Amino acid sequence: MNTHPWIKHTLVGLAVTAFAAGAGAANLLKNPAFNTVGPKGPVVTTVLPGDGATAAADWLANTNTPGITFTELLPSTLVPGGRMIHVITDGDRNGVVQVVGDLGTGPRSGFACVWAYLVSGSIGVGIGNVGNTNGNDMVLNKTGSWEVLQVSNGHSPINTLVIFGLGGGAEFYVESAQMSASKRSCAAK
Repeated sequence: MNTHPWIKHTLVGLAVTAFAAGAGAANLLKNPAFNTVGPKGPVVTTVLPGDGATAAADWLANTNTPGITFTELLPSTLVPGGRMIHVITDGDRNGVVQVVGDLGTGPRSGFACVWAYLVSGSIGVGIGNVGNTNGNDMVLNKTGSWEVLQVSNGHSPINTLVIFGLGGGAEFYVESAQMSASKRSCAAK
């Protein structure tokens, strides 16, 4: 079939637009449903200020204040056949983080969804530019039930998602997390 060049150009333009729209909705996070065990195994304790390994591949334990962050992978109590990460931390702004780009890189705006179950304390979820995430674009104080936390970024660009205890220690589970340049469904994975 011989197609006119204008039609080919238009079809290519539509395909690029559709790809870009789909790419914006893509989850930027790796291992968002905690299905892959980290290099140190399914149970990891991090004792240090700074970043360290967690039980889940591609996720880091982050301690902004001196303390301990414990992580383990368990079968999900929300999604049959799924996994979740269990986090216990004893310090303010300590928890888990994933950085998906370098400082100053990434989409200018974005959205995140985190399915969390709070056992004790309070947790904050934030997205932003590496260490500049606020850590509390959304705060969860309700204990004893699965909650979806939907946030948009307070800082640009987006390349980091944090899930931290706020105001002291916290114990919580996370079943899945999403971070993208455009809003998408917050269904648990």
